[in-house]
Amino acid sequence: MFGDKLLCVRYRYDTERELRIKTVELVVEESAWQPKPSQTDTEEIVSIKVNYDEIHLRSQVKQNGGKWNYHKKLWELPYRNVVQLDLVNRIVK
Repeated sequence: MFGDKLLCVRYRYDTERELRIKTVELVVEESAWQPKPSQTDTEEIVSIKVNYDEIHLRSQVKQNGGKWNYHKKLWELPYRNVVQLDLVNRIVK
């Protein structure tokens, strides 16, 4: 009846009215999506941007395991360290 748009069928039971209700879940739209790095995958290495004149921040990144990637011109360090330093908004894909 719904073809490729049908995602799931569920049955619900209403004991008071003695009814079985069939519900469906339909796909109404599909679009590209890129997930953010998972907070559970804390060891994942991510790239962040630190401006040249941010000397203190650059020092903090180094102290927390950051490595400079010369080719990308970005700092790389584990996601958990990025969270600790509150630099999630600086992650570059």
